[in-house]
Amino acid sequence: MKYLLALSLVAFLAGCSDDAANSTHEVKKAQTSSTQKEVVSQSHNSVKEIQKSVETTAHNVVESVQKKAEKVVSDSKEVIKEVQKKAENATQEVVDKVKSTQEKVTTIDAAALYRSCAGCHGAHGEKKALGKSEVIKGWDATKVAEALQGYKKGTRNIHGMGGLMKAQTSKLSDQEIEALAKEISKF
Repeated sequence: MKYLLALSLVAFLAGCSDDAANSTHEVKKAQTSSTQKEVVSQSHNSVKEIQKSVETTAHNVVESVQKKAEKVVSDSKEVIKEVQKKAENATQEVVDKVKSTQEKVTTIDAAALYRSCAGCHGAHGEKKALGKSEVIKGWDATKVAEALQGYKKGTRNIHGMGGLMKAQTSKLSDQEIEALAKEISKF
């Protein structure tokens, strides 16, 4: 009986040993499965965190780029306004200068200019200056202007009057010569 009992105990322990081995295996298997689930869960959470981080970073970059673009556009608008204002001012200055020049041309008193000529040429260009020159009455404006420009440049010396006429014409502008030529052509 002792022998039987010992045998039963050995059989029982042998059976327990198999159950214990199976249980240990099951526990290890469960632990591995649990560890795998934790790793998967942690990986999944890490991926979600990375996605959120990427989305936040992308959003911040987009906002930053938009703000910088808005600033560039705003600054560009200001520069354009300044350039437009400068262009308008420059244009107005040119317009004012042109008007001023036109006024000077139109305000030349040709009759007053001729008064300095009348002493030699007569009140209406009817005399030979110093008894030597041609009578200028009846000349057209082109002929008068060419003669006055020739005297001014020193290329005209008819009847020896070149030196005297150069002194008279050198103080006249081209616009004054044109106005004087028109005045004389009316005689």
